Amino acid sequence: MVTMVRNSNIAGLGLVGLLLLAGIILFIFPEPATSGIGVMLIIAAVIIWAAQRIL
Repeated sequence: MVTMVRNSNIAGLGLVGLLLLAGIILFIFPEPATSGIGVMLIIAAVIIWAAQRIL
């Protein structure tokens, strides 16, 4: 049972990391649309991370 919880946390961090990486890459591009999407992905990653920490 502990292994399942630990794997769930690793999968969640992978998703958060992927969203952060994609958000940062999109934010770096100078076009306003990609920067906006990048900011939204970064905010989504922070919200998911916070929800995982609370739950």
